[in-house]
Amino acid sequence: MSELFGTYLRARRLELDARRGGYSIRKLAQRLRVHHSFLSRIERGEPARLCERKLVALARELGEDPDLILAMNGAVAEDVRRAILKRPALFSRLVRELRDAPDEDVRSDPQLRRERTRLAQRITDKAVRLRKALDELRVFRLAVDNGPAAVCMIGPDDTVTYVNRAFLALWGLASETDVLGLHRSVLWVDPEEVQHYYRKMKETGRSSLEARALRPDGTTFLARVAATASLDLDGRVIGGIASIVDVTRERALERGLASSNQWLRQFVEDMHDVLLMLDDQGRVVYVSPSLETVWSLEPQAVQGRPLADFALPGHAPLLLDQIARTLEGANTVGDHRLRHGDGTYPWVRLSLAPRRDEQGRVTGVQGVVTVLSGRVPTDDPSNRD
Repeated sequence: MSELFGTYLRARRLELDARRGGYSIRKLAQRLRVHHSFLSRIERGEPARLCERKLVALARELGEDPDLILAMNGAVAEDVRRAILKRPALFSRLVRELRDAPDEDVRSDPQLRRERTRLAQRITDKAVRLRKALDELRVFRLAVDNGPAAVCMIGPDDTVTYVNRAFLALWGLASETDVLGLHRSVLWVDPEEVQHYYRKMKETGRSSLEARALRPDGTTFLARVAATASLDLDGRVIGGIASIVDVTRERALERGLASSNQWLRQFVEDMHDVLLMLDDQGRVVYVSPSLETVWSLEPQAVQGRPLADFALPGHAPLLLDQIARTLEGANTVGDHRLRHGDGTYPWVRLSLAPRRDEQGRVTGVQGVVTVLSGRVPTDDPSNRD
């Protein structure tokens, strides 16, 4: 059977399933007394053919005219079949209206000819729009089928009605028949946890969560799910569609990064040197907690103030010059005397580097302050203000 008929059959079946349920591929195949995989092949446009009796039964199940379904499968002339496909309901009505009319009346009635011409034009116009809609539907279907994210659709009875190839790969399934028609709870380690977010999706139209998914072989993975409610023509929720991504590795990397950050933070707090950051005006915007241990000053007493305020008066110009050269883009090292918490001015080595933004522009200074305890004795009178 043709790919066009397969696309039409699937779209009509999903429409009926969304409206009132009971039209999953398994249930429809059961009522037709054919295997569901055979019906699935027809929907995919693969070589498979139903006999006339089965086609008539299918038409009744879909609520369609049997003549239309037969025509779509080549039971009439090709040109007639194509004409009917363009606007089936109108052509069926036109043929039935003209069926018993005398040939002479049909040929000689000018008004009927004009109406027939207008009808044909409307049929042609609507056929173009239908064809465009079917093409767009096919493109969308191909994009979802072959997309990188796993996609799953849930019907009104909470069973799986559609999955794409990425979903099959993520769950380790060989075929969509392994999951279609199953209850959504079989996909999760803790179905009750997922049920909470499913109710939220029905109430608000969308929800997201991270939950542990369960594969048929018993293995699990952490899945990030973004779900959106599916609505019927009256706006009622009849199911949902979800995009699913495996974030197991991502979360493991985040935990490792958090552990590394904690180690680095502890290292900074325990080190004997003092780390600092200055803005482009030479004001302290950050100083490490070691300031209190090494320098007997609380970080709050330094932040927001120019670093030069803490220099021995005669050393302030040298300190300002080093900061200015660093702001111009140079890495600099200089020895200065800075005020200690006990009122002394010991020698320190200030190693500075430019701090840059994402565009590479210098926005401030960052560096390390190291106490040079051996350069000047702490009891030297010149070491006091």
